[in-house]
Order: sequence, then structure tokens, then C-alpha cells
Amino acid sequence: SSGINAEYYKIVCKMRLVQFSHKDSPSYLQFGVELDDGGNVVDLSHIAPNTLNFIRGGEYAIDVAKAHLQTSPPSIYGADIELDAPINGMDKVICIGMNYKDHVEELGAQMPK
Repeated sequence: SSGINAEYYKIVCKMRLVQFSHKDSPSYLQFGVELDDGGNVVDLSHIAPNTLNFIRGGEYAIDVAKAHLQTSPPSIYGADIELDAPINGMDKVICIGMNYKDHVEELGAQMPK
């Protein structure tokens, strides 16, 4: 299935999915999971080429990643990589201004009708 049920959603939220490049080859973007904040990264490019494709892989991709991580795979030292945007290649960006009313009032402007 291409969707992710609630249980798998919780697993993905606990994983810190990253896209990164090695400092010595910055033009080659890879996909992986960061083990600790600012820590080492395990390359998961053999599962999916990027974060978006991993998410699209749904439960199957998560199961494969979990199984791989349970084998204690080698990791890449965090200082040897540069993190990139977690997801790129999107065709839309949707923003929600939760404080829009407060911002309008702060500026002394009138709320549009």
C-alpha cells in the first residue's frame, strides 16, 4: 500500500529522515536516517533514492528500513557530511499563517473581508 497507517506513521516520525552529501562529493545527494541529533547517519539509498520516494514506499519501505537498522549497519560520521533539505523536488509549497489576525493587528491594518 502507498499510504501509511497510524502505527507506521509513529515509526516514521521517530526516524530522522535526512538527505545528505559527503563533504568530499557535495554534488551526490543521498538518503538516510540520522541516529542522533547532529550525529551519525546510516545511508538508506539502497531502499529509496530520496526522502519523498521513501515516504511514497509506505509500510513496505518502513519495514525494510527497520530491518536494515536492526542489523547495526555502518554509519557515516556526522562531521563528514552536509545535510540538505529533507525533501526537495516538490512542485507546491503550502503555508498556513496561524497568527495572521495577530499580525494584521500588530501592523495596525484592517482585516480583509
